[in-house]
Amino acid sequence: MKTDNERLSILILVFGLLLGAYARFLPALTVGFPVSDGGLFYAMVKALQSNHYVLPAFVEYNGALIPFAYPPLGFYITSLVSDLFNIPLIEVFRWLPAIGSVAFTIAFFPLGSAILKSTLKGSFATVFFTLLPNPSISWAAVSPASLGHCS
Repeated sequence: MKTDNERLSILILVFGLLLGAYARFLPALTVGFPVSDGGLFYAMVKALQSNHYVLPAFVEYNGALIPFAYPPLGFYITSLVSDLFNIPLIEVFRWLPAIGSVAFTIAFFPLGSAILKSTLKGSFATVFFTLLPNPSISWAAVSPASLGHCS
């Protein structure tokens, strides 16, 4: 049987995850395209796909040749998701950052609980983490900078 402290931790965690999911999915629902640097990164993924997954040296964007100097993991993930599941690339750009961000929020709870040595404190830490406007740990890990920011 769960203690009151465990029930409260679960309630706070669920609230935080729902709030975070809302905050992360809202831009994808309201905007029909990737915002921020999404256009450049879209062009980079298209160049990667047309180059048969070999990194090109440059990408043409807005009439300029831009060196392909970004970390490629996010580009490869985006391209593979689009190709393997036959999902239009623009849709992957819209939804993958939100999905990745929510997944990292879920993964943050055990980390916060272990560091703070309390599931209740870990739940509160997760709520605060999910409310960050642009949680760089999430974006760096999935490299959604390469997917287009959703915030």
